[in-house]
Amino acid sequence: MYAERYSRTTMRGRKIRRDVDRTIRDLYGNVEQQIGRLREKAHHTVEEAKDLIEK
Repeated sequence: MYAERYSRTTMRGRKIRRDVDRTIRDLYGNVEQQIGRLREKAHHTVEEAKDLIEK
């Protein structure tokens, strides 16, 4: 409770909170990009397998 109040009220606390939030957004964005790449690779692999089966 005290830590949350401190981080919201002092300039240093707000800066720390912004830095933490930015880091979390960066990590989350990187993970989303990696998942997107994996999905794309899997999609291409499935299409290639389908083409081989149809031939």
